[in-house]
Amino acid sequence: NLVAEIVSTSKFQKDNFHRAYAAQDFNGSLVIKPEMFVSEKERKTGENSYVYLIHPSSVLYFSGFTTGENSNRDIFKVELDENGDWGIPEKADDILNTSFDENYPVLVDNGSTLYFCSKGHNSLGGYDIFRSTLNPETNKFDQPENLGPGVNSPFDDIVFIPTKDKSYAYFASDRDNLNGSINVYKIRMSENSNS
Repeated sequence: NLVAEIVSTSKFQKDNFHRAYAAQDFNGSLVIKPEMFVSEKERKTGENSYVYLIHPSSVLYFSGFTTGENSNRDIFKVELDENGDWGIPEKADDILNTSFDENYPVLVDNGSTLYFCSKGHNSLGGYDIFRSTLNPETNKFDQPENLGPGVNSPFDDIVFIPTKDKSYAYFASDRDNLNGSINVYKIRMSENSNS
């Protein structure tokens, strides 16, 4: 169990829950996805999506749709070119993406750890939060690990971001909520959570 204790719980509407993530606690910012990465399908549905920007970073992971009306959300990777412009997004490896939705990728630890949520893999139901570690020899992410029932539930559990010192983390969940609200939890991590 990653959770030693729940430090605080904040209730928000789903369209503005990102405000509960205290920017000073992280090495990056949770922001609305830049317009250049918003797909036509997202524009039609008016979905809000968030990305986690590391400071500074030459790579960005985000969730979006491949072409086709019936496609699921997948994780994409885009890199800055030598002119400081974002290149062409590429779909992340199949080890991360499934035939179900993947969303809210958060890259931490100087690019070596990716947290994301998925309705696939071995989800407990709805979105579950997973962690995958970059293998330095292959430069590919390892098989994602479900963060388990301390964090995940049969409901949608999303946007897991550890704090700078990794003692705490934030995540959001719509468990026990009605009327489009969502809780953002700040947790103290158990001591063996980074193993």
